[in-house]
Amino acid sequence: MDEYLKLLTEMEREYNKSFRYISNSEIYSFFVSKSITQNTRFIELIRDYYNSHNVSRYIFNKMLEDIGITKTSGIPDRRQVTNLISGYDRFCELMKLKRYSPKTLKNYSGALVQIAGFFHSQCNLSIESVTSADMYKYFLYLTDTRKVSVSSIRIYRFALLFYFREVLHRDIDISFMNGIKKEKGLPQILTRNEVLKIIKSINNLKHRLMISLLYSAGLRVSEVVNLRAGDINLENLNIRINQGKGKKDRLTIFSESLKSQLQEYIEHKGPMDYLFVSNFHSDDKKKLTVRTIQQVFRMALYRSGVKKKASCHSLRHSFATHLLENGIDIRYIQVLLGHKNLSTTSIYTHCKNPSLNNIRSPL
Repeated sequence: MDEYLKLLTEMEREYNKSFRYISNSEIYSFFVSKSITQNTRFIELIRDYYNSHNVSRYIFNKMLEDIGITKTSGIPDRRQVTNLISGYDRFCELMKLKRYSPKTLKNYSGALVQIAGFFHSQCNLSIESVTSADMYKYFLYLTDTRKVSVSSIRIYRFALLFYFREVLHRDIDISFMNGIKKEKGLPQILTRNEVLKIIKSINNLKHRLMISLLYSAGLRVSEVVNLRAGDINLENLNIRINQGKGKKDRLTIFSESLKSQLQEYIEHKGPMDYLFVSNFHSDDKKKLTVRTIQQVFRMALYRSGVKKKASCHSLRHSFATHLLENGIDIRYIQVLLGHKNLSTTSIYTHCKNPSLNNIRSPL
């Protein structure tokens, strides 16, 4: 692992959260504690790593300015780059017209900005003039130097293709990216006892219900923030998910143990009221953000004493795995999770293999 990646890992352990959620002040404090606020190489590498994941932190440029290096020495900031992309506004408008999700729009637009910024600052080229050979070198840079994940590279690839085909109305040959091998990691699974420890560490009713529903119903975080009171069917113990991932509706289940808590929680809400709203808005109608729920989970994980590197999505993985352990047919689990293909759901069959439990090490 490169030195700067080791440093990032150490910073995540220090604050017990992903680099995405480490604040500017926390980053600066960490750099001070390591006596590397004057290390230009580390600052630029970690800044570029943040930028490659569509996350910006002004503190990196501030530290570089403090040691006499201007912002323009690296990749330009987002505002500068969007002005360099001739069809940027149309790019965003077309994605909205084609009903791309807000998350996809954010990821694709961020990737396009990263590509354009790189070629402007490193090669003095506009994104409209790049060739297939240029993109070959760029994807090699992402893979070999920046160690960008396969899922992130897919975002860069499809953002570029969308821009060229839909905005510039011409093709760019990046067929060299066909057949890219995906990482074959297993999802992080929490045991039933670990899930209960996490939930029991939460005293706030709203927060406890949010985390409980992630596990009990196998929901994505984005689905929890968009839940409305009318989506909860207390009689049949099911939840209607409206326009989930892939613009699909579905029904899923939740535990009877949550029935009384949910009944109390939605008693004074109208059917169209968001189930979980922010306490920082006077109209009491503003739904929570994904990041808020992620922060609640991280704090609960820390207080619970569970040492696994888990996320909110680990609760969804655990939901599927535990149903499989209970003998539920995988096709029913596929429906509950809202997976289009059974192959997506089948990964959970590798997470719990009863035959392995009967094998003992020879040592």
